[in-house]
Amino acid sequence: QGQVDFAEFRLPWGKRYALVVVLAHSRLLWLQFYARQTMLVLMRGLEDAFAYFGGVPAELLFDQLKAVIVDDEREIGGRLLENPEFMRFAAHWDFLLRPLVLALAHRLGSKKEATLLLLSRAPLGTGGASGSKV
Repeated sequence: QGQVDFAEFRLPWGKRYALVVVLAHSRLLWLQFYARQTMLVLMRGLEDAFAYFGGVPAELLFDQLKAVIVDDEREIGGRLLENPEFMRFAAHWDFLLRPLVLALAHRLGSKKEATLLLLSRAPLGTGGASGSKV
């Protein structure tokens, strides 16, 4: 299982978005900065993370990213509506998609602070698991 999210950073040269993927069991972390938060960036970033980890997690948790969740109808008795294009991507890579409410971000006040906390607690190092699933 892994957790996926973007965090916004305001830097002297402009705004950047960090795509962060953290494996639940090992806390192994992959992070890359991008100029935009788009579905193409998310999909290419996930492919790079899979290559770094040496496989694909069986399940990925998402904090209602706009590229993944297009609408939330739970307040009217409905459900979360997933982006069909991203669902095809998930099927291609054979991982389950799970929405996640990032309670840590709400407690800390921002996703950036939550991401920095996750980064400070993640082990350093390289590599990943062997095989196709991590």
